[in-house]
Amino acid sequence: QSRTSPPSEVEVISSRRLVDSFLKIDQHVIRHRKMDGGMSQPLPRMVISKQDSIGVLLYHKERNSFVLVQQ
Repeated sequence: QSRTSPPSEVEVISSRRLVDSFLKIDQHVIRHRKMDGGMSQPLPRMVISKQDSIGVLLYHKERNSFVLVQQ
């Protein structure tokens, strides 16, 4: 009896490093699983990292605002 893996929740379509210096800046194009089970349209995302840290800036399109979380 063979087992299959569940479908991936995120598909990385492409990735490329834009800056490789003190900060690392990568551009990714992804698709993610939607609530109806289908995949989203391709979405460009930027990742800025510095050694052992990373930050995320979330934008709420309908409210035209950014989502900030303190940890």
